Amino acid sequence: MKSFSRFFLVMFLFVTLTNSFTINETIVNAVAAPSASPISSPTPSPTPSPKPTSLPITGEEYSYTVTNNEVKITKYNGQCGTVTIPGTLAGKSVTKIGTEAFKNCWQINSVVVPNSVKTIESYAFYNCTEIASVTLGSGILVISDGAFGFCSKLGSVSIPDQVTTIGAGAFECNYGLTEVNIGTGLSSLGKDAFIYCNSLPQINVAANNATFSSLEGVLLNKAKTSVILCPPGKVTAFSVPNTVTSIDNRAFSRCQKIQGITLPDSVVSIGEESFRECFSVANFTLPNNIETISKRAFVSCHGITSLTIPNSVKYIRDAAFSGCENLTNLIFSETLISIGDLAFSHCYKLSDFIIPNNVISIGSEAFTYSRQLKNLTIGTGVSTIGSLAFASCSSLQKAIFEGNAPKISTDTFTGASASFTVYYLQNRTGFTNPWFGYPTQMQGVIESATPPATPTLTATPTVTPSATPSPTPTVPPAQIFYTVTFVGPLGVISSQFVEAYHSAIPPYTMWGEWYGQHYIFQSWTEPYNNITKDTVIHGTFHDMIPSPPEISFVNSSVRMYAPSGISIICTQVGV
Repeated sequence: MKSFSRFFLVMFLFVTLTNSFTINETIVNAVAAPSASPISSPTPSPTPSPKPTSLPITGEEYSYTVTNNEVKITKYNGQCGTVTIPGTLAGKSVTKIGTEAFKNCWQINSVVVPNSVKTIESYAFYNCTEIASVTLGSGILVISDGAFGFCSKLGSVSIPDQVTTIGAGAFECNYGLTEVNIGTGLSSLGKDAFIYCNSLPQINVAANNATFSSLEGVLLNKAKTSVILCPPGKVTAFSVPNTVTSIDNRAFSRCQKIQGITLPDSVVSIGEESFRECFSVANFTLPNNIETISKRAFVSCHGITSLTIPNSVKYIRDAAFSGCENLTNLIFSETLISIGDLAFSHCYKLSDFIIPNNVISIGSEAFTYSRQLKNLTIGTGVSTIGSLAFASCSSLQKAIFEGNAPKISTDTFTGASASFTVYYLQNRTGFTNPWFGYPTQMQGVIESATPPATPTLTATPTVTPSATPSPTPTVPPAQIFYTVTFVGPLGVISSQFVEAYHSAIPPYTMWGEWYGQHYIFQSWTEPYNNITKDTVIHGTFHDMIPSPPEISFVNSSVRMYAPSGISIICTQVGV
């Protein structure tokens, strides 16, 4: 028993000592073991210069980064109503207000930006709806896209002289903005910088700015050859100076209050959406030297009631006059080549008109929803009419084609009146009955005939004494019809079919009102008797009343009281 106890004790001591030695050896080796031999190690490369680092720092009021000893504020954490941004943080200069740094800070009502700041990044103060005052430091160079967008209570802005760039939409939807003053240094203004600033009546520019100028509150380039921006809140009518050759894209876009815009013949270019939603402009007189009316140039100009496209115009682009819902009378340029998609769509009151012979193509949905259109004349040159071009013209009864059948679709005239019929001339090709599902009717014959010598039909054949057969009775030629159209200052007054060598019946047109002016009919410039071809007859009218008369309707007549007190009775103008 004792031998067993001694054995157990010896084994216990052995195991304990062995473990103790192993642990101690490990510790010693870990502490005392030398690093790798310098002889076998390569010489370490020199440490490269550190790249600039951006250290995010969050303080009680601001979060910011530091790069090359310059501070960019990335987020405002405070709750103050009045914010004066510090010029330094952590002893370093604040040079940037970062993207969305103050976005949606609805508690802020006033901001002062220090002179140290050079850049206000995109959307920095976006949707700070309670900001009523902003003071910009003299060191700012760039105000980026949307920087102060939707600051709806902001009343005025003075752009410091050092600012060179204002980004797109920088002050968009500042509904309370009433004053903008631009300093000497601005050279770049982004798209829609002041869009929907509906209370802004004018933009002022420092006289010694090298890029921009201002005329009656409208922003132009320095040379006054281009109109750049009309402030959306401008009310008084504006006459574009005759030094101007171009109207920039969106220059007058959404100027919904402006009462009139006069364009001189010096203008040769009208940009896209240039007059979009000018609701209050009664009518436009287009310059005589423009070749193209750009996309959406006059979209939703509800005040336009009459329109004459000058003969210089060759192209009307997509949606150029779409949504001009009060446009009633339309005269096209004789040199017009193409009418774009949706060009006159949703012109609900548009009445009868003629597509000139030079027109080659009519775009898809070009005249959709022209609900007052009854008779349509399409010239000889049209070769393509797009899908739905005249769709939902619910009053359309006749489409008169003067040339060969163009390429159309089965839905080109869909939604026309139940009696809708396509008319064409006998010697024109490509028409069938039906034609693309529409009923057709031959209108007549175009031929260069000479008038017959008093065509008569003898009641009884002349019988000669000889035994030769009686001669065939003299028979009048086959009936030939031509289209005669009477045109006044407003457009087509009437259109009628007239048998060859017969006379047209002129409409009784003594007085009318066009473009807000009052006219007295004088004469028809072309003869309307002995018709031998399709004819357009123009009337001459003179403005004989210096100011709008008082008008009262008496049955089918119009009683006009001129300013002089002279009473005039005339039959109401026909259509």
